[in-house]
Amino acid sequence: MLPKLNDVLQCLSLNGYSVFSLIDDVLSQGCNQEDPRMKLLREGVERDAASICARLLNHNSASASVSAWALGFAQATTMTLPLWNNNVVSPGLSSGVAWTSTGGPERFLNMGRVLSKNYRYGVTIDVLPDNVFLDIFDFCLRDSTAPELEVIQPTKKWQVLVHVCQRWRRIIFASPRRLDLHLSCSYGTRVRRNLGSWPATLPLTIDYTDTLSSLTPRDEDSIIFALKRTSRVHRIDIHAPGLLSRKVADVMRRSFPVLTHLYLAWDLDDESRGVSSVIPSRFLGGSAPHLQHFRLRNVSFPHLPTFLLSARNLITLKVENICTNGYISPEAMVGGLAVLTRLISLSITFDEDLEEEPPSPSDHPDPPMRITLPALTAFHYRGDSEYLEDFLAQIDTPRVHDFRIEYLAHEEIQATQLSRFIDRTENLKLDQFNRAKVNFYFFYAQVEINSSRPQREHEARLTLVWDRTWLDAQLRYVVQVLGQLAHTFSHLDYLDAHGDGLESNDIPIAEWLPFFHLFPVVETLHLSRGVTAYIVSALEDLANSEEMVPVTDVFPALHLIWLDDMDSDDGDEPVGSIERFLTMRQRTGFPVTVVYTEDEFYRRR
Repeated sequence: MLPKLNDVLQCLSLNGYSVFSLIDDVLSQGCNQEDPRMKLLREGVERDAASICARLLNHNSASASVSAWALGFAQATTMTLPLWNNNVVSPGLSSGVAWTSTGGPERFLNMGRVLSKNYRYGVTIDVLPDNVFLDIFDFCLRDSTAPELEVIQPTKKWQVLVHVCQRWRRIIFASPRRLDLHLSCSYGTRVRRNLGSWPATLPLTIDYTDTLSSLTPRDEDSIIFALKRTSRVHRIDIHAPGLLSRKVADVMRRSFPVLTHLYLAWDLDDESRGVSSVIPSRFLGGSAPHLQHFRLRNVSFPHLPTFLLSARNLITLKVENICTNGYISPEAMVGGLAVLTRLISLSITFDEDLEEEPPSPSDHPDPPMRITLPALTAFHYRGDSEYLEDFLAQIDTPRVHDFRIEYLAHEEIQATQLSRFIDRTENLKLDQFNRAKVNFYFFYAQVEINSSRPQREHEARLTLVWDRTWLDAQLRYVVQVLGQLAHTFSHLDYLDAHGDGLESNDIPIAEWLPFFHLFPVVETLHLSRGVTAYIVSALEDLANSEEMVPVTDVFPALHLIWLDDMDSDDGDEPVGSIERFLTMRQRTGFPVTVVYTEDEFYRRR
């Protein structure tokens, strides 16, 4: 078992200081080349770095600490450091005397003893060989917490490190791929000057996606200037207003041979009415063989299906807020996706203000041929049910396990093809799920179905969302869609209902019954926040009017209710009594226990 990160970092330090601490200090200071502090550090590193190295190697516990540092670093990186596999002629030893490593952990102990004996005084940081520094730089420059598709590694980190000393500069520039070196063009960057100051072989990333920052005229000039270096641009992330979006689209008619990441988002003002700037048909020269991650938002690209035929290495594709003038039929979309055998994540969403209704599908059986997306694991759709029905009828996704559908407000939602799609998708077959969480919010309702006992590498999850206000309307839509999938709900034994910011008149029991009947085998009911009062009231009404439905016909397997008031809000409806319901269940031989705290809940389960 590998040590925890904190333990590893402790192993890497000597009395609170290490090479990692040194680099972290350099980065946190944000020093530039002319900074006096950087000059002192550079002189110290190039001469003898006495104060740093004394703390690094010259303490009484040097051998044990260095051993811990070396062993901890090797374990943390799970790699063999070439230093330990070679004969190293140490500058502090007598001429011609070599230190030879041994196998296993003893090799780290041996090195610690040698360093402790021969470097007790006047040790320099240069005792570490280039390959160890390279591993350290790699560790320090890597941002493991950043979502790979959302964050660009800041250029300023390695630019600070290369100014520490000539040796560090040489080591870093000798491994540009390993360290993912690139020049980042972003807000306030002097792009024209920077591109002439650094090696012309460094790839470019263009990052202007901070919606809280305003683009200056110089920023806009920098974007166009950087985009024209097409042979160097590896990644583009641009959120642009109307006029600039047209300039960007025009410049990007050219081929970008090394582009791997692309995110374009256009600003739509209140007067756009669902219409945005159109990307030309010869976008990226009509071909993007190396593109892996592609995201468009508020961008009209009617020729997207044709473009996808040249982007066969796509791993993620997000086409978000499709506008009226960028509408793509389900058949055309499926045709473009057919070649994307490596696609892992797919998102298709429509603009809420889409003025023109998409063509309604005819009532026909499944088409004779469907495409297969063999690698797809995540799918997100937002729009009308008609489009979704036509789309799902034409695809198979055998590995998908994260499936999210958001229905825009519509009077009638069809889910026939959705039900068939779920039935033929192994990871989404609902007989493997045993829990459902229903959230009722002011603007929308959401149902998430998953399992508390995942049997596969990834937990499967089916999420359905309805854009509706008022609780009674949300209930009707939830019942309408889930009712078309009800034959697969035979294993859901845990129901969690939560509500926030709800507005509704009193909802009669007759409107709650279809919702309750969706979950015939629920054994545990967890109620929290605003929805608690509504459901408790409905259960009491049921008990008081048994001539309508016997009390045992609703949640017949129910034996535990958790009325969770830990996070209740002053604005929530007061929870009434549930005693009548409990009494009637007790009399009929189907008793139900009510608990009010988490501790009670887990003791009773």
